[in-house]
Amino acid sequence: MIRAGLGSFTKLFAERYASQNIRMNSVLPGLIDSFPVNQELLDKIPMQRYGTVDEVARLVGFLASDESSYITGQSVVIDGGMTKSV
Repeated sequence: MIRAGLGSFTKLFAERYASQNIRMNSVLPGLIDSFPVNQELLDKIPMQRYGTVDEVARLVGFLASDESSYITGQSVVIDGGMTKSV
């Protein structure tokens, strides 16, 4: 429910301020290696590993860079393909 609200806020903000060249995107990480390993949760991730803090940081860096200057209003999921709820 929180992710849905964040997605709606992201879209509304992006539409409102895009003409001022202000971009708004949200990053939705799954399980990240800053948490202790839990085999039951790990089994739900198709990539069979947690994401890394560095992988999330690189995504955020890309979204903040000029390389993504035409991306706005997006909710980017970075979760290793996890489709089962945790």
